[in-house]
Amino acid sequence: MENILEVQKKAFLKEGPPSLEKRTDLLKRCVALIETHQEKIIKALNQDFQNRSVDEIKISEIDPNDTEYPLYYEKIK
Repeated sequence: MENILEVQKKAFLKEGPPSLEKRTDLLKRCVALIETHQEKIIKALNQDFQNRSVDEIKISEIDPNDTEYPLYYEKIK
């Protein structure tokens, strides 16, 4: 973990903060990954939280991404 953080720190110091275009692209890719791998995410969370229903996981972990990420696009401008 420390090695990963050190690599990230060096990259940030070298490249500086990401541009608006880069941040927007990263958010869109994150949303796409969540949508693409939704079932795998639900399965993994269900293994971690064995007493949660699939619907509860969708409501608390997956669905907020549909409503919150568009707000993030506006905030990063």
